[in-house]
Amino acid sequence: SDLGSRARLGAPRMAPRCPQHCHACATWCIDAQVDTCRQEGALRIECFGEGCSKELPRELDMQCSEDARSSGHFQEMAKPAEFWDHALEVAKQRNLTARAGCVFHAGGTCQLCGGRAAGAVTHASCEHAACVPCWTRHLEAQLLEGARDGARCWAAGCERDLPWAMVTNLCSRYSQALACHAAARDPAFRHDEGVRHRRAAPAGVEVKVLQHCVVCTEPSYTLLTNRTCGHAVCEGCWRQWVDAQAPECLAQFRAGVRCLSPGCERAVQGALWEHLCGVSGAAGDLDAAVRSAQARLQVFSAAWAVPQWRAGPECPICREPCWALVRNECGHAACERCWPDWAASQVERLLEARRPRARCFAPACRAPVSDAVWGLCCEVSQHVQAFHDAPEVTRRRQLEANPFYPRPLQVDCPLPGCWGLGYLGFDRVMCFVCEHQWDPEEGGAPPEDLDVQEVMGCKVKQCPNCKEYIEKNGGCDHMTCKCRHEFHWSTLKPYRG
Repeated sequence: SDLGSRARLGAPRMAPRCPQHCHACATWCIDAQVDTCRQEGALRIECFGEGCSKELPRELDMQCSEDARSSGHFQEMAKPAEFWDHALEVAKQRNLTARAGCVFHAGGTCQLCGGRAAGAVTHASCEHAACVPCWTRHLEAQLLEGARDGARCWAAGCERDLPWAMVTNLCSRYSQALACHAAARDPAFRHDEGVRHRRAAPAGVEVKVLQHCVVCTEPSYTLLTNRTCGHAVCEGCWRQWVDAQAPECLAQFRAGVRCLSPGCERAVQGALWEHLCGVSGAAGDLDAAVRSAQARLQVFSAAWAVPQWRAGPECPICREPCWALVRNECGHAACERCWPDWAASQVERLLEARRPRARCFAPACRAPVSDAVWGLCCEVSQHVQAFHDAPEVTRRRQLEANPFYPRPLQVDCPLPGCWGLGYLGFDRVMCFVCEHQWDPEEGGAPPEDLDVQEVMGCKVKQCPNCKEYIEKNGGCDHMTCKCRHEFHWSTLKPYRG
């Protein structure tokens, strides 16, 4: 292999007309670049063959990545990670140097800085050599600081010009400033690099390539664009901005981060926000909190702050900010903490008034709490849940839910302590809990119990027709004697006519 100097184990082909490498070296290099490509959002891996600008076949990417995960080639080769990092950098520099028309020698000492390097790049016409970082710094000084159209060799007294390909194919990969400089002067380079960097951009994020960031003023390979407003800055500035803003947004219940451009009223949204949540822990924490609140409040008609980067709305009860206000059907809203507290405080009144559900907290509002809001109260407050599950409350709730007799046709039972009700529409109204009957025109007052006699300790009455003693031990007010006479038990008046 050109990388690990190891015997081939069934050498895979990199790309058409590319050199072969042993399976272990190819597996390691592809797997190492997969992690980098995932971080950068790249779709394909570039070949590391000398002078090759092609991309590896997708089938080879997938096979070697799977092999790296399943068979543990790195442990078998007994090489430290630093060895493979160095080998991959050597392969990369050899590749780019060949594309720049220069000569590469692996290892050794740099003639310019005197330090150990992955390799030395030799200018073919004058044979002066230096490491890639030294060539990059030399070109930056000559082309950027000196404002020259071309660059000469670094060696004192050498008048040889450096090839333009050395800027475009080699040093631009190690200097964003050189890449932006070359893009401004070479349309072909700008086009090719633009295609490469757009493919490597985070998924779904619009980018501007090879420009200076308007915030830090530094050159950048890519500027990430906030699609909602069109403002674009480098990833470093975006990350620094959300790292600073996200904790404050979390404390103030802001559901988003505002764009960093001064005066912009739009929030950072879409694919850019998703990408920043992946690279910024603070943004990820804010996004998780917002998603959790949205999941809890999605069943309600919740009132969120508009725009989303503003502080959360203030609850009219506790006067504290929150993610969103839970709105009742009447339009009044409170935070998700105050609704259960309000319902719990009303349980005693509900028991006295024989009502299965609290009304709205607004002083002049008589609207009942909606099903969704009441469900929230039961979920949060055990006191409200116990009241909700009481048998008499459950029965009352069922009676009130009768679709054939809406609320205007429902009348409370007049007997003290009874949770039942009756329905209007007949001459008599009967409670569907205790079966007490009354005349609706009499206002529902309980009638006086007439002609009650006590016989052998039992309260009885005589049939108005046959005078037979009758004991009533349950049922409604309608009584039928064995003589077939029908009458009202409470008044002894005939039931019919």
